Amino acid sequence: MRWLYRILILLHPPAFRKQFGDEMLWIFDQSRSEPGQSLVGDAMVSVLRQWVVRRAIWIYPTAAAIASLIFSFCSTLARIRPALPAHSEDLGEMMLVLSASAIVVALSLTILFSVVWFRISRARRA
Repeated sequence: MRWLYRILILLHPPAFRKQFGDEMLWIFDQSRSEPGQSLVGDAMVSVLRQWVVRRAIWIYPTAAAIASLIFSFCSTLARIRPALPAHSEDLGEMMLVLSASAIVVALSLTILFSVVWFRISRARRA
């Protein structure tokens, strides 16, 4: 079980592993003497928490979800709008512009979230 726990420690981000890795392994060794104590599940949760919450990985799915919402909103608007046969080319052009706008907004939000996250994390380290 110790080898599995060591692998889980290695899966943590390098800064976290350097600061807490030895202590985590020491706590694991101490808890093995007590029956019923397993820290493997806690280590798995910790790996996810460190990579997802503490890092900026969550930013990209958030931006993709926002882009998807904008795109679906634009699609709904295009379907609701009564399309006259003479203006059907305009509807396709409008969808293209709205889709491009959704992509631009998603990319802008991704960059904004990344910059804000970077500055917040830099402020915490200082």
